[in-house]
Amino acid sequence: MNPNFISTKAISLSIAGLAFALGTSVRAELIVETFDGPLNPVMWDLTTGGNDWQVSDGKLKITRTTANSGRLVFAPQLIGNFDVQFDYELFWANTFAGGDRIHLGLSTDAPVHSYIVGHTQEGNIHGVAVDPGARYGWGPNAPSGKMRVTRSGTDVFMQYWNAGSWVTLQTGADNRDMWVSIDNYIFNGFTSGSRVEIDNFSISADRFSVVPEPGSFAILLGGLGLMIRSRRRYQS
Repeated sequence: MNPNFISTKAISLSIAGLAFALGTSVRAELIVETFDGPLNPVMWDLTTGGNDWQVSDGKLKITRTTANSGRLVFAPQLIGNFDVQFDYELFWANTFAGGDRIHLGLSTDAPVHSYIVGHTQEGNIHGVAVDPGARYGWGPNAPSGKMRVTRSGTDVFMQYWNAGSWVTLQTGADNRDMWVSIDNYIFNGFTSGSRVEIDNFSISADRFSVVPEPGSFAILLGGLGLMIRSRRRYQS
């Protein structure tokens, strides 16, 4: 793990962060991780799997160095309706990575995922997929994209961005509280040095809820000055 990568700190609503530290639930319109500073350990839990996860240039950059999986989990659960999405760009070493995956996962019982949409790559074929079920193959030239999971009522939608609009790969029905994560893992093989960059990571929900660990209140108060009230425009 990079010593400058402390688990995250750039959040759009500082008042929401204070409520997390107090152990209360809070209504919020939108939380945006801008990746303009270190990750706030109150909000994020990172397992690198020995790979290189860094925040720089306003992006989260994940560089493959081992075959182990890495995961970044948003600590508060999402309650009620939600909309989670991010942009990504891939940089394969030696042309293709062999079987790297990057996905957006929603789980009701971490670390087991209940809903996933992700970029899949095997050899020179790229595509998006949900687990379990549908897959759409892009072919050999798909170095970037957008992923999204939303819920309205009990309806869950797993989507990707294509030709100016969101395409739903699969739907589900679930009203349970959920955790959000970004996962990077391999299916068949990998090429050391391959990288994925994550940007515009937004999380909105009716409510966010968390029970903080001892000492998190002091940690968060110290980090409030680093929280940035900023919003980025999203296509929806």
